Amino acid sequence: ESGNKVGPTTRGIEMIKVAVCTPTAGIVHASYTMSLVRMVLHYLQTPILGLENEERGIITQMQVGANISSNRDNMVEQAIKQECSHVLFIDDDMGFEPNCLSLMLARQMPVLLANYRRKIPPGLFTAVTKDRKELLTTVDSTSLEECWYGGFGFCLIEIAVLKAISKPRFLMEYYPDSNTYTTEDFPFFNKVHAEGFPVYVDQEVSKRVCHNGTFIYSFDQVLDPKWSKPYQERK
Repeated sequence: ESGNKVGPTTRGIEMIKVAVCTPTAGIVHASYTMSLVRMVLHYLQTPILGLENEERGIITQMQVGANISSNRDNMVEQAIKQECSHVLFIDDDMGFEPNCLSLMLARQMPVLLANYRRKIPPGLFTAVTKDRKELLTTVDSTSLEECWYGGFGFCLIEIAVLKAISKPRFLMEYYPDSNTYTTEDFPFFNKVHAEGFPVYVDQEVSKRVCHNGTFIYSFDQVLDPKWSKPYQERK
């Protein structure tokens, strides 16, 4: 655990203390590791909201295992016990610029996430608008855009939001009509909205993250839709 001392912080929070939480199957991308080191150094050395000496701290957690829902809840419980002000979920296949966390904290929002492309062709964006349409990030995208849900690849959540939602917070759901399961983010964001918290995409941060797969999926990378078809159909 690291930290600096002294003074006020954001939105009535007495101390900024972020728990960086990463669930993983055990293999972490090199870009994630280097990005995390640079981000932590930037966060500890750079003023937020122009405050040179605000009190702040940071802890890092990594839960290894196949049950991602349980992993996330376990890390949240530890963040609450350690009196963190925020949880920052980062997936182990993300790359990001050093100032991403500081930019998000300066927004002073209860739930803020980065929009990024899925690693499945044609690489649709993870964030969805309130009317359930794909939310796009382009070169011209700026500031914040309200959304219904998005991915946990890079997602900052105030601890008050997590305390307001009882366990299980991340339990996947099953839809018999389509014979499909949701990912763990979808039910979580439904609960967030039920508690009255808004969810926003930070478009500036979205342009500073990438989703690493067989190649880097950045916000401006468009994939040919034909690659989502089975090989025999493409032939």
